[in-house]
Amino acid sequence: YMLGQLRRVVTPEVNAISTVLLAISVTMVIVYFILNQRKN
Repeated sequence: YMLGQLRRVVTPEVNAISTVLLAISVTMVIVYFILNQRKN
């Protein structure tokens, strides 16, 4: 019951948060690869 209500109410916010987290993680991976290429 609680989960159903939370999912219905919070879905847009959860989508926004997950999108931001995905963008941050992708950016960190790109920075990691750039730093590795510079070392080599």
